[in-house]
Amino acid sequence: MRDQRRAFFDQLAASWEQEAGSEVVPHVVERLQLRPGERLLDVGAGTGRLSRALAAAVGPSGLVVSLDFSYRMLRVARDCGQASAQRLVCADVLSLPFAACSFDRVVCFCCFPHFRDQHRALHTLRRVLVPGGKLYVIHEEGSQAINMRHRDIGGPVEHDLLPSGDALALMLEACGFQSVTCEDRLDLYWTEAVKAL
Repeated sequence: MRDQRRAFFDQLAASWEQEAGSEVVPHVVERLQLRPGERLLDVGAGTGRLSRALAAAVGPSGLVVSLDFSYRMLRVARDCGQASAQRLVCADVLSLPFAACSFDRVVCFCCFPHFRDQHRALHTLRRVLVPGGKLYVIHEEGSQAINMRHRDIGGPVEHDLLPSGDALALMLEACGFQSVTCEDRLDLYWTEAVKAL
């Protein structure tokens, strides 16, 4: 199933920039209130539409690592041009090639349902955050709409479901996060949590 899911996204890579849309990206970057010099991990970065905006926000003194398990997505990201603060890494979220406490923030934008072991992924992401660092799970729609779309698409993503905001909050707390806040609305899914000091 893992290889089928990767092949599914590999096939979408060429048209992802045109079809995925980017209307929400400026709002995400504004709400994050990034500071120059911050180190960010953009998980499931795809073709890098959010990563490029994040890299511009943290400036050349910062770092944005665009992580995706689809090599073809990252190849498109490379061809779209990188900001000076952006790096591309092809890897699975369950086996991150980074040392502990490498990032100030981790952003999972439109990708969390595709993690094949969501609890383990949260533990892995917590490991690479600095104490007091923040994890974000963000989607352009609420969990019900996302889950309905994946069921309609079927195939490798049919069972890739986004937990409700309340359910994800419980998962985050069980994984050692604190100060968890969740919004699960029709037009937005925004969850953030802090790694304990």
